[in-house]
Amino acid sequence: MKDIEHRNMSHICQSNIIVNRNLFTFSGILNNVLFFPQMRPEKAVPQIELGEDEKVILEILKSGEQIALAEVKEQSQLSGKKWDKASKTLTKNNIVKVEKIDEVLLMKLV
Repeated sequence: MKDIEHRNMSHICQSNIIVNRNLFTFSGILNNVLFFPQMRPEKAVPQIELGEDEKVILEILKSGEQIALAEVKEQSQLSGKKWDKASKTLTKNNIVKVEKIDEVLLMKLV
C-alpha cells in the first residue's frame, strides 16, 4: 500500500514540476509579448517614389470621386506606355483602385 502511495506522490510531484515548468515557459512568452514590444524596432514603411506621370494621375483623381479610366487617361495626356507604367505603379502600391461597374472601368483614390 505504501508503495502505491509513494508512486502516486512521485507522479504528482513530477506532474507539478512539468506544470510549473510549462507555466514558467508560458509566462516567459507572455512577458515577451506584453512587455517588450515597445523595445522592438519599428518596421520601416517603404517609401514610394512617385514619378511625374504618377503625380499627374493623382492630381486628376484628387477630388476623391470615381472617374472613368478613359477620362483620366485622356486628361493625363500620357502616351500608352507611360500611362500603363504609371497606372500599374499606383494600383500595385494601393494608391488608386480600378473597378469595373456596368462595363465601365472607374478609377479612384484608395
